[in-house]
Amino acid sequence: MVNGTILPTDASQNITGIFSFMQWTQEASDGVFIPSILLGLWIIVFVMLKGTTNSPNAFVGTSALIMLISIMFTTMGFLSSSYMYISILLTAIGVVWAYLEKPSYGE
Repeated sequence: MVNGTILPTDASQNITGIFSFMQWTQEASDGVFIPSILLGLWIIVFVMLKGTTNSPNAFVGTSALIMLISIMFTTMGFLSSSYMYISILLTAIGVVWAYLEKPSYGE
């Protein structure tokens, strides 16, 4: 028991593979595990891309990657569709930002 909450402890009988392990971690973390992983991955990839390109392009690339991963996790049932829509919205915002920051040549 953790802070009055009973966590699922019968993991040895219920976990038979990676899919059931992911279901168990989502259940044990009350649905916060996958969004936390995606946020951490977004930060890591953004910092990596920021070293090689400008901020708008790094934002678009990172958001597009997280959007694809979140779509995959949503179709597998690990992620709520609201998180998927947030990732799609962030990708769209990044595309607009990258378009507005595009250098104008010849002016």
